[in-house]
Amino acid sequence: MPQPLRDWLRGAAKGEERFLHARGASVALGDLVHGSSLGGDLAALDGACVLVLARDQLTIALTLIELDGVARRMILCPTDFAREHLPVVIAKAGVDAIVSDEDTR
Repeated sequence: MPQPLRDWLRGAAKGEERFLHARGASVALGDLVHGSSLGGDLAALDGACVLVLARDQLTIALTLIELDGVARRMILCPTDFAREHLPVVIAKAGVDAIVSDEDTR
């Protein structure tokens, strides 16, 4: 079975520090080994089908790294995804959870 990205980061953290950068923000990849950018209980997403809906590329990258090896399936919506299609995608894909940087109610 392939090694999840989080495990790879654990081994890579022993060397030089690496970062993901975005306009106005940076995240040390080593911080993901013991922390979370999702702000919730990552174990609750274990085996879930997760829809990732975000406009910020850094948010998307961090979410994909954290959910790798946790979520059963990830559906990544492009930034220009028409929000009126959300109910259909959620129903057809059997989405269990949504990770987003916007209000999805």
